[in-house]
Amino acid sequence: MHLRSKDQLLFDNDRFVTFGIREPRRVLVITDEPSRSKECADALWAFDYLPEIVRPDDAKVSNLLGYQAVYLFAVADPSAKLWAGLEDYVLKGGGLGIVPPGKELAEASYNKGPGQRVMPG
Repeated sequence: MHLRSKDQLLFDNDRFVTFGIREPRRVLVITDEPSRSKECADALWAFDYLPEIVRPDDAKVSNLLGYQAVYLFAVADPSAKLWAGLEDYVLKGGGLGIVPPGKELAEASYNKGPGQRVMPG
């Protein structure tokens, strides 16, 4: 940018502008029913996140560190393998959000074993 006003100091008539353009922050939404997670995905989009929605069986739990956060959204009965992958992700500093399902929730999956190690309380 060049200033039009002229003064005795010519060296201060030029200005520079820098714009920071960043990649969208990737988040993973793991859900039993992708159609039910549309509102969740829309909310994430509104805050500049790039949600990827997958079913629990399709989640690559060995490669979660590429995501800013992972959401377990209305998964009725997460497998021990999924819980183990989420536990490893959290222990390495990853952010995990858990939104339990309604009546279809398998309480044993959330209250015992690997699920209990991931969730507080």
